[in-house]
Amino acid sequence: MTEDKHAMTVYYEKARPSGYPDDFETVRMDFKYLSDDVLGVKIYDPENKRFEPPYPEISLVSKPLGTMKYRVQIEGSLVGFKVIRNADNVTIFNTQDVGGLILSNKMLQISAVLPTDRVFGLGEKRARFMNNMNWNTIAIFNRDRVPREGMNLYGSHPFYLAVEQNGNSHGALLLNSNAMDVVLQPTPGITYRTIGGVLNLFVFAGPSPKDVVSQYTELIGRPFMPPYWALGFHLCKFEYGNLNVTKQVWQANRDAGIPFDVQWNDIDYMSNRNDFTYDKEKFAELPQFVNKIHSEGMHYMIIIDPGISASEKPGTYPPYDRGIEMDIFVKNNTNQPFIGKVWNTGSTVFPDFTHPNSTAYWVEMMTNFHKKVAYDGAWIDMNEPSNFEDGPLVGSCLPEALPYLPHTSDPYLRAHTLCMDARHAAGPHYDLHNLYAITEAIATNL
Repeated sequence: MTEDKHAMTVYYEKARPSGYPDDFETVRMDFKYLSDDVLGVKIYDPENKRFEPPYPEISLVSKPLGTMKYRVQIEGSLVGFKVIRNADNVTIFNTQDVGGLILSNKMLQISAVLPTDRVFGLGEKRARFMNNMNWNTIAIFNRDRVPREGMNLYGSHPFYLAVEQNGNSHGALLLNSNAMDVVLQPTPGITYRTIGGVLNLFVFAGPSPKDVVSQYTELIGRPFMPPYWALGFHLCKFEYGNLNVTKQVWQANRDAGIPFDVQWNDIDYMSNRNDFTYDKEKFAELPQFVNKIHSEGMHYMIIIDPGISASEKPGTYPPYDRGIEMDIFVKNNTNQPFIGKVWNTGSTVFPDFTHPNSTAYWVEMMTNFHKKVAYDGAWIDMNEPSNFEDGPLVGSCLPEALPYLPHTSDPYLRAHTLCMDARHAAGPHYDLHNLYAITEAIATNL
């Protein structure tokens, strides 16, 4: 164990086998005092490099320290640590009094006692706002399914905010992109179980809920300021069916004096449900209609899915042809483009937004289509990524061989998505699944 003003490092040796394959033999814990109110704790195998998510981009540069709001307590005879708020001596995160750590190749577990049972966050899921702490297991894994109570949904946010009895608050983020379970228990306590990567925790000392959110967003990035028109009423429906119906609905709302700012279209505006096209029969005058919307001081949004049709005739569909030319599609385990099935009439390939060429490709596709239809914003959908097959339409997945399967209610992780062995430039889909949507959002924003 070594320590200076800004950091502390602790090494542990394995005490006994965990029962899971490929235990870490040695573990390193790096404590970084990032500011007076934010602590970083990274728990990892110092002998073997493991995946760490590159998104969101965060700064681990320590700020000049003043009056510290917390302190870290280590006891040599116990595994783990306590984070104590200095103002009231409340232990806000205690991993010492709940046993040891499980650290193996595909199963990493850490538990902590909390000072309150009022815990919010840990989404995305359909559930009550304040979490149920009675042995409640929350799966965190991006999943395109109809919302059901307690089931994991489209996004993954392994962050919680806890409000204590006296109104003081703290929070924590586990920066890990692998599939995981979070178990809430009535102690009150929390257990994280993830199937890959490292345990990279950030503890936010608060003390108010506002302070916790400010500390969290300073680390991962502040919410962007939306354009003023985006705050108004938006009108959208799946399957207007044709442009005439869209126009009629738009005009009827205008005639009724309903103040709305934005008209949307779902995939029915596309030709064969293919990105960067519009139906030249059912939506023949779409460009002119968009110009009309703009002339009324309003805005227009289109849906864009990441899935690109792979079944058009060669030379007839530039989004596929250019993607092959620029080599930007996710690969299967034989290093060929991974072929699945989404809304396209035949088959679907998926841009790899971690590929160095992918942003240039995506900007080119969006820019070329904007020259035809002057849309004002993009609704990026189906980017869990969703796939109507459990794996590939062509070929097969390698066995997932997981010693621990998070409670997603599916029998395997590939359900309704890509194989976990699908290949991205930044690594296997196993590690990157929960990052697919944010990488598409980054490319779209550019």
